[in-house]
Parts: sequence; C-alpha cells; structure tokens
Amino acid sequence: MLFHGAKYEIKGEIDINHLNGKKDFGAGFYLGDSFDSSASWICEYPTGSVYGFYLKNYKEMKYIEFKVDRNWMYAILYFRGMFDEYIPNKEVLELIDRINKADYIIAPIADNQMYDTLTAFALKEITDEQCLHALSANNLGKQYVLKSKKAVENLVLIERMHICEKEKEHFINNKNILSNEGRNKASLSIEAYRRKGKYIDEIFKKS
Repeated sequence: MLFHGAKYEIKGEIDINHLNGKKDFGAGFYLGDSFDSSASWICEYPTGSVYGFYLKNYKEMKYIEFKVDRNWMYAILYFRGMFDEYIPNKEVLELIDRINKADYIIAPIADNQMYDTLTAFALKEITDEQCLHALSANNLGKQYVLKSKKAVENLVLIERMHICEKEKEHFINNKNILSNEGRNKASLSIEAYRRKGKYIDEIFKKS
C-alpha cells in the first residue's frame, strides 16, 4: 500500500515524464509508505487529497533501494542540480545510469531541512561526514519513485481520501514539530562531527 499526496485531482493516465521543478530522482511518480507523511505535504492546499495505491508485481521489476549513505546523498545532489559546479566521477555516473534504467526507486524521504543540509554540503559549508550524520538524524519513512511506464501500469488505485479541517490542523502542527526537531538534531550532528570528513571540492573536481 502506497500513498500520494496531490494538490489537485488526478485525472487520466499518470505521466511519469511530467516534472514540476527538480525532484530527488528526476522525472517519475512519487509515493510514500505512510498516509500521514503524504498528507503532511498537501495539508495546506484547499483542494489537496491523498490517493492510496497498490503496486502489483513489484518483485518482477527492476528497482534500486537506498539507505542514508553517500550514494543516496550524491544521487539527490545530482538530480537536484547541486552538482553543477563539479564533475561527477565514474561511480556517480554509473549510479545515475542505474537509476534511470530502473522501474522504481525506494529511498528515504528528504524534507526541506534535509535539502538545507545537502545545500550546505554543496556550498562547502559542511563536510561529507557532517552531512551524512545530520541526514541520518531524521527518519521520515520511505518514498517510492516509479520511473518506468511498466511500473505505472502496475499501479492500482484503491481510494482517494479527503482531509477535513481538523485533520489539516493536526498535520500542519505535526509537520512543524517534526521540522523543528529535525533542525535541532541536524545542528547537533553537524557540531559533533565538526572538522571530520571532506568538503565537496576535496571529493570532486570543479567543472
């Protein structure tokens, strides 16, 4: 069972090539493993709702599963355009190629605080060790990114769920609490691993 928070009603066939802004793993259809997490993304939109899906035949498709490690960190940096000043090495390029050829991706969810941490690493404000430990401080669940037409064709819509005003208040409050907790944990991790690890320009060459 997977969930997708949508600002507007989903009509017709899902287009995996539609991309509104830069995403963690590029073009694809993004879902989460938690109703609460998906609801929190759209609770501030009047027409927002959460869709419940079931992914059939998922064991028969090609997928890549990430944990909070350097591969996950480098993949998001690449797809979010934070690698623009640097040349990705052979390992990163091979990883991106595998991602683009996969039917779906399973990876940790990254929120705004995590993007701030990744941006700090890209701007040479923190090292890779500080970045990784700050990212590891939070667990927001997993996201599933459908990258191929085959994956979308195996997606079965179960139900569209609307969120009432009281639920929206709950999700907004919970979102703010988690955001503050995440920011505090990340700050403590960055301080604890100060002067440890390498900066991005010590790992990758300038473009």
